[in-house]
Amino acid sequence: MQETLLNPLEQTLADGYAAGKSYRELGELVGLSHETVRIVLGRLGVPPRSMVIETPDREASAKRIKELRGRMGLSIDKFARFLTDLAEGHRLGIEVAYATIGYWERGDRVPTGLYLKVLELAEDVAADMGRK
Repeated sequence: MQETLLNPLEQTLADGYAAGKSYRELGELVGLSHETVRIVLGRLGVPPRSMVIETPDREASAKRIKELRGRMGLSIDKFARFLTDLAEGHRLGIEVAYATIGYWERGDRVPTGLYLKVLELAEDVAADMGRK
């Protein structure tokens, strides 16, 4: 099997993503939108972080969601509405209910699929809020 050589931009994005940078951070670094970064990394075969977790740890997931909501300073109700609006803005076709946030934060359920995607987008927003 031949090894694929990456151009400098692709290598920068792959290395930055592997180092934990968000799509937004990488986009700012190289002058692209976060969606373009996501598409380029996807074409390189780099799985989204939300798909890397094979067996989610309920406690870690609950803690991560509680911390995200806390960083954003939102009540459960406002966080649910924010996630629903964010999903709508990205045409994900999902709604996040108040009860769902409670299930996630208690560790009763673990977000999957598009719910993980909207949480990843929310983490990007929270990171942007922290830089302002």
